[in-house]
Amino acid sequence: MPRVIDQLLSADDVCVQWKVRRDLLEEDLDSRTMRRLADLVRASPRATALREGPGTVKGGSYANWQGAHWATLALADLGYPPGDTRLQPMVDQLLKARLHDRYWQECDLGDRPGAKRSDAGAALPVLGGRHRVHASVHGGTLYAVTRLGLADERCAQIADLLRRWQWPDAGWNCDMRLEASTSSVHETWLPARGLAAATGRGSSAAHTAARRAAGTLLDRGLIYRRKTGMVVRPAWMKLRFPAYWHYDLLAGLRVLADLDLARDNRAQRALDVLERHRLESDYWPAHGRRYRGTTPGVSLHDWVGWGPAHPGQPNEWVTVEALRVLKAAGRITVP
Repeated sequence: MPRVIDQLLSADDVCVQWKVRRDLLEEDLDSRTMRRLADLVRASPRATALREGPGTVKGGSYANWQGAHWATLALADLGYPPGDTRLQPMVDQLLKARLHDRYWQECDLGDRPGAKRSDAGAALPVLGGRHRVHASVHGGTLYAVTRLGLADERCAQIADLLRRWQWPDAGWNCDMRLEASTSSVHETWLPARGLAAATGRGSSAAHTAARRAAGTLLDRGLIYRRKTGMVVRPAWMKLRFPAYWHYDLLAGLRVLADLDLARDNRAQRALDVLERHRLESDYWPAHGRRYRGTTPGVSLHDWVGWGPAHPGQPNEWVTVEALRVLKAAGRITVP
């Protein structure tokens, strides 16, 4: 077992300890140790801020990065113990927004060059036979609500919408340019995680859709151009946590880990990059952060900090995710 896991088990943040035992060691959630740890996680300052903060912020559920959408995503990512009904008001707010009437109405704009989203009025625009929708929003909600153990029949409706909006190449895109005929990784990775979470390892239509979406990432080698093999954007090689809606190397690899696809040959080059980022301490760094601070009510600020964000400093959250990916890929052994 990598020595860093022993160190993470003694982390100051009980949420890190929980995530290691839950996601890496896969300990029995009904054991006395895990039940006690779950109570500590629920009472922790980190979880409390994410659970209670969104109810005090203006700007709606999507307010960056303090709205209910982002808080539930963060709670899901840290593996917050499922079934906490105190989260139900946030969940109801999100599901109501994601199932608004406008998502069931479509406006076919044909092949009209220069068409704008406003041309569709209150309906979803369909341009060139493709739904131009921010699928990452619905995918993120589906992922968070399911992982938090509060899914109901409304989540099945979201999954149906995502499958309906899926592009021919199995991804999603919101781009209103007629010439945009390839899905966007930014709009694809969260729907893939959401559909995977909603179906587990089953053989349902949603699970099939998730694996097809993951295939679009694999066909790119996660961060490379199909035709040239060159890195699409250097920033995608860097590690950050949380990702919010942004795509990068770690975001793509987390999708594969969720779907048991991390051993696919098309992922090996990206996994090599991840391993090269490992520090001498056996931790991984965060090369930057996508939030600006932790001031309540300020746009692009989070409710909590997520560790150091410097290429030479260890980051516990990135490290746990990197280890989870490498375990799924068969590159490390964790008892």
